[in-house]
Amino acid sequence: MRSVKPPEERKQEIMDTAERLFFTNGYTKTAITDIIDEIGMSKGIFYYYFKSKEDVMNAIIANVIDKDLETARKIANDTTLNAHEKVFRILSSHREKITENYHCFMVQIHTAENPEILLRTIRLAISSLLPLLVETVEQGICEGVFSLEYPYETLEFLLSAHTFQSFFGEPLKTEPKTEAFIRMLENSLGADKGSFDYLREMMNNFN
Repeated sequence: MRSVKPPEERKQEIMDTAERLFFTNGYTKTAITDIIDEIGMSKGIFYYYFKSKEDVMNAIIANVIDKDLETARKIANDTTLNAHEKVFRILSSHREKITENYHCFMVQIHTAENPEILLRTIRLAISSLLPLLVETVEQGICEGVFSLEYPYETLEFLLSAHTFQSFFGEPLKTEPKTEAFIRMLENSLGADKGSFDYLREMMNNFN
C-alpha cells in the first residue's frame, strides 16, 4: 500500500530525488520516469506537483537561491553592522554561496544543452537579491556614507557584474582584483575614497 505523505513532504521528496538523479546521471539524461520510478509514485502524483522536469529544476534552483537570500536577510537586519559592512558581507556571502553550494549543482546544468537553465539561475539570483541590496544601500544614503542618484539601476549593474564574475571568473584572491573590487564599490556607491579599505582583511577571510 502506497504511503500517504503531506503535500509539502511529497513535493520535497520529488525535488530531492530529482536533484540526486541530476547529480548522478546528469540533467539531460534524467527522465521524469526515472524520478517517479525511484520514488515509486504514479505519473499523476508527479504532475500534480510539477508540470515538467524543467519545472522541478526551477524549484531546485529557487530553493538554492532562497538559502542565499536567507543569509543576506540576516546580514541586512544585523544592527551591529554599518552600511559598508552590510553591502560587503551580502556580496561576499553571495559569492561564497555560488562558489561552494552552487558548484556541484552547476556542473549538471552548465552545459551547451542547457544554457537557458544557467541564464535562469543567474537572473533569479540577481532579481531575488537586488531589492535587499537596494534597501541596504538606501540605509547608507540616509546615513550619509553613500551618494548615488540611481540606487536601483546602479546596483542592478553592480550585482549583475558581480554574479557573472562569481559564476565564471577567478576567485578574488589576487591583490589587483581585491583593489579593483574595493574601488568599484566606492565608485559605484559614491562612497568616500578609502572608506572600504578596512574591509580588505574581511575580504581575505571570505576568500
